[in-house]
Amino acid sequence: MAPSLGRASPRLQALARQLQPAAAAAAASSEVDAAVAAWAPSAESWATVRAEFPALATMEETGEIFFENAGGSQLPLTVIDAVREYMLTSYVQLGAPYARSDQAGGTVQAARDFATTFVGGEGVGECYLGPSSTSCAVALAEGALAAAAAAAPRGPRTSTVLCE
Repeated sequence: MAPSLGRASPRLQALARQLQPAAAAAAASSEVDAAVAAWAPSAESWATVRAEFPALATMEETGEIFFENAGGSQLPLTVIDAVREYMLTSYVQLGAPYARSDQAGGTVQAARDFATTFVGGEGVGECYLGPSSTSCAVALAEGALAAAAAAAPRGPRTSTVLCE
């Protein structure tokens, strides 16, 4: 069963519907034109999407353009609302022996389940959510080094240096 998007899903579903203008596809003259027209959102759709990103809402007035990496990406209201809700109701020590900790753990597990489904990882392995791409890469490298060291025959030592 696919994880739910929670409270944000109706708004996301409405945005998805706006990004698929069927009338434009019907008016297209060739298969390629039809495919492009079916995907291409209208100016109103782009305005609706931009309005979901507070940092992008003022782009035309300020002239700012955000060409940032994934760690600095602008967040949509659905993410801001979800983080705010979590911080207000569930920001506690995970794994502690009380109800709110259990609730927070359930939220974190639901996020892992959703991420696993989103990237097609069901049945493949474990989904690891970390604070940054760099920390995730370091954790993966350290795990690989530990596994290699455990499997290596005992003998002369070799060193592997991992620099960030």
